[in-house]
Amino acid sequence: MKKIISILLILATVLSFFGCSNSSIEEQIVSNGKRITDEISFTQDNISISKIGNDYVVTTNQAQRTYSIVQDDKSSDEFVWTNIQEITSSNILKIVISSKNLIIGYINESLVLKNKEALISYINNLPVKVADFPNNSLVAAFDENYDTIFVNIKSNLLDKHTLVHELFHALSNKTRSNGIWNSYCTSKFDEAFTELLANSIIKSNYPTAYDKYIKYVYAFIGCTGLNGISAYFYGLNEIQIPKTEFHLYSIALECLDNCKTNKEIKSEELTLYLVLSKWGLEK
Repeated sequence: MKKIISILLILATVLSFFGCSNSSIEEQIVSNGKRITDEISFTQDNISISKIGNDYVVTTNQAQRTYSIVQDDKSSDEFVWTNIQEITSSNILKIVISSKNLIIGYINESLVLKNKEALISYINNLPVKVADFPNNSLVAAFDENYDTIFVNIKSNLLDKHTLVHELFHALSNKTRSNGIWNSYCTSKFDEAFTELLANSIIKSNYPTAYDKYIKYVYAFIGCTGLNGISAYFYGLNEIQIPKTEFHLYSIALECLDNCKTNKEIKSEELTLYLVLSKWGLEK
């Protein structure tokens, strides 16, 4: 049974940059992350996080919390793309070219990306095609099995920001290779991280499903610095925190989506706070 400590997680959402700066995009991201962690009064409790079988156990001076990890059922059929075609619309082609140029600008400026010429060549040659989507609420998607971005031309929300988001998915899929990330990172954390990066070079014209999680990614980066961004691209060996702690943080963020009451939200925020406290005090 989970025992709840009466501590509230205090996180300020930083979704925009302030003033002019000569620092790189990634340095600005780290700076914004540190603004968030500077707002947090980390608990002085001794915190231990251990994995016992399929359970994560968080122990403090005051209480203990347990997360039982349930394996995902991967038996469901994968979506199969149909009616795949080349893009013929000149307007969409312009959006694709402009979006790729934004990503290439990020690559050139990046302090963490390696083998930049190869990455730029990959982005330039990455296929972007039209296909039928399950419904028109879906705008675009990168499919690693096809190594292709598919766009939904029936959606009126297709824009540069959406394509930049999918291009970051493609870029990270290329750079991660054998790096350890996906097995310890839930989809919500990965999507929020991707959205944070996309927002760093072009703002979205509309709210996304991942906006509410971005502050927690910023907090992660506030504790890990540029190495946290490097971990997104090259895996968790880039950061000096245990993989189990990262996994628990990612799981707690994922659990926020299932919360139905304020009590449940604060319970998950507590776990995020405790993990952040451990990282923050160990820096």
